[in-house]
Amino acid sequence: LGKRRLSGEAEASPSKKAMTDIKMDVDSPAAAVEQLKEANGEIDESLYSRQLYVLGHEAMKRMGSSNILVVGLRGLGVEIAKNIALAGVKSLTLYDPKPAQIQDLSSQFFLHPEDVGKPRAQVTVPRVSELNPYTPVNLLKSTSITDDLSQLKDFQCVVLTDTPLKDQLLISDYCHKNGIYLVVADTFGLFGTIFTDFGKNFTIGDYNGENPVSGIIA
Repeated sequence: LGKRRLSGEAEASPSKKAMTDIKMDVDSPAAAVEQLKEANGEIDESLYSRQLYVLGHEAMKRMGSSNILVVGLRGLGVEIAKNIALAGVKSLTLYDPKPAQIQDLSSQFFLHPEDVGKPRAQVTVPRVSELNPYTPVNLLKSTSITDDLSQLKDFQCVVLTDTPLKDQLLISDYCHKNGIYLVVADTFGLFGTIFTDFGKNFTIGDYNGENPVSGIIA
């Protein structure tokens, strides 16, 4: 289980300067984003204002330095990929070489009828990349992740969906040994499962240690 860290000091006031204050080279958006990050390390508050209220600047900065891999791009996987892209991570990589099927169109909202038979990730990457210019979206070109687990070493977090149990176990063991966060999720009709392994030293940042307030808004 993770440790809870209490912080007694108030968070310093964040700079109000947004990344959008700097001119972006529209011909090379990925390179421009990296230049912006290196220039001032600031968060675009006009884009992420609501998220900042929930997560705080420290969590947003950690997300902004994280490379994430999502495996499996059926309904659940693409929903996760969409949310990660919008959240503003350093980079998002997608992997699913399986051909899209007609039934995928009912839940995989980035697929079109003409995509049936094409690799899911290949047709999904360019559409997810349109969601957030600050988050580069890449395609992992590999026939099998488990044949060469070293492909995972450049990621800070790996998310598995629609992945066979034997592959989950191999990837889980590699991630645990190499300090890579792992999330395994699946849905089965009305039921869903999730497993997380964030390592032995995972720390939860909690400002005051108090339980969150719950209530009903009428």
